[in-house]
Parts: sequence; C-alpha cells; structure tokens
Amino acid sequence: MAALTTLFKYIDENQDRYIKKLAKWVAIQSVSAWPEKRGEIRRMMEVAAADVKQLGGSVELVDIGKQKEIPVNVRFCLEGMEESGSEGLDELIFARKDTFFKDVDYVCISDNYWLGKKKPCITYGLRGICYFFIEVEC
Repeated sequence: MAALTTLFKYIDENQDRYIKKLAKWVAIQSVSAWPEKRGEIRRMMEVAAADVKQLGGSVELVDIGKQKEIPVNVRFCLEGMEESGSEGLDELIFARKDTFFKDVDYVCISDNYWLGKKKPCITYGLRGICYFFIEVEC
C-alpha cells in the first residue's frame, strides 16, 4: 500500500505538468472520422511517439491508417483510426505475427474513459467476445 501512496503523491505533485501534457494532446484534432483531419492523426501519432521515446521506449510508426507500436513486456499498439472502423488493423496484426507480435498470446482492444477525476476505467470485455480479470501490482 505504501507504493500506491507514493505513486499517488507523485501524481498529485506533478498534476500541473500532466494537465499541460493533456492539453497539448487534446488540442490535436485527431478524429479519424473527419477525412480532412488525417494529417492531424499522423501528427498525434508523432507526438505520442516522441513522448514514448522520451520515456525510454522504442517506437515504430506504420502507415496503414496511422498505427503506432511500442515494444515492451506488454505490447501496445496505439491506433488512431477507431472512429473509421480501424481499417487495416487486422492486417497489421497478422502481418507482424512473426515480428512485433511474436510470442503474443492475447490481443485486447480497449477505448477507455475515466469514471471520475481519480478513477480510471479498464474495459475488460468488448462486444461480448471475451471477459477476463487483470490485476496489476507494482
């Protein structure tokens, strides 16, 4: 429990920095349902990639509807085309099954929100396909 207290204290102490970062991100009009904003989707992926690199991660931008991938112990594929049906996402996952997605056992698609100012939402079931429980400890 002490670790969570330390984490929450750190978050509270850096709140202004996080709000500025969020303001920068939401100012980019990266809604894939608006064809005239496709350049903004690319820009959003580049901003996210720069932030991931700054944190020590590695990034590969893939131009199939603007995909971004970050290889870590938990693999993330941040995708900016969800409002347009994520065309190309299936093909990307299958095309990278022997490289980026090698040894990946499960894929979870999530488009989340927060349940309040201090409680994030974690979606654990989607379209009735799969339900599971995940517990994260740190």
